[in-house]
Amino acid sequence: MWFTEEYFPKSDLEAIKIPTLIIYGDRDMYTLEHGIEIKNAILNSQFCVIPNCSHMVFREKPKLFAKLAQIFLNEKK
Repeated sequence: MWFTEEYFPKSDLEAIKIPTLIIYGDRDMYTLEHGIEIKNAILNSQFCVIPNCSHMVFREKPKLFAKLAQIFLNEKK
C-alpha cells in the first residue's frame, strides 16, 4: 500500500453507505489532503486529526481514540 498512489479506489469509498469516522494523526505518514479526499468520498463521514500522533493514533493516544469513537457511535444511535 505504501508504493501505490491510491490505496482504496474512490469508487470503493463512495460505495460506503454507513456513517464513518476517519481519524488521522497530524504526523501521519499519509497526508491530511489524502484523509480529506477519503472523507469527501464517503457520504456522511467525519474527519478528525489528533495532534502529536503518527498513523498509530490508536496506540499512541488510546483513551482519546476510544473517547472519540464512543462519541461518534453514540451520536449515530
